[in-house]
Amino acid sequence: MCAKKVKNSQIVILGMGCTLFSDQGFGVQVVHELDRRFEFPDQVSLVDGGSIGVHMMGTIAGADRVIAIDIVSNGSPVGAICRLEGQEIIDHMERVDHVLQEAFIECLIHSQMLDHAPQAVMLGIEPDDAETLTCSLTPVLAAKTEEMIGMVLAELDELKIAYKAKEC
Repeated sequence: MCAKKVKNSQIVILGMGCTLFSDQGFGVQVVHELDRRFEFPDQVSLVDGGSIGVHMMGTIAGADRVIAIDIVSNGSPVGAICRLEGQEIIDHMERVDHVLQEAFIECLIHSQMLDHAPQAVMLGIEPDDAETLTCSLTPVLAAKTEEMIGMVLAELDELKIAYKAKEC
């Protein structure tokens, strides 16, 4: 499994979406690829948020920072990547793309109410197909996986978090 205990973590990299519906699983697939290819310090947790829904509250409330990866439908060209931060995430997500995204936003709001809101960033990508029942990404999003991995690593670089590639 791709998740570590969050209890002692400060940074959570959260892949969201359901891998059964094509591009909807993009965030989860990116997190699995990060886990396969990189080693991170104990303060970084990779979390497959594909099915945890509202139960991610403990994960989010226990983090100082959250880097979420998901599809974001906002009328941009397919494969367009956006970066939302803090309140922008809540403001921008008037129309959620799936129920897990709604749970994520609710968790951010509840964390604010509990006065322990993590600093949150959402790295989103415009999907091509998030409804077809298949575990495969569309070619456009599959081709964007490396770019998204680079963006996640750049977020860690900004935080001065060391990581290294695993030996294959």
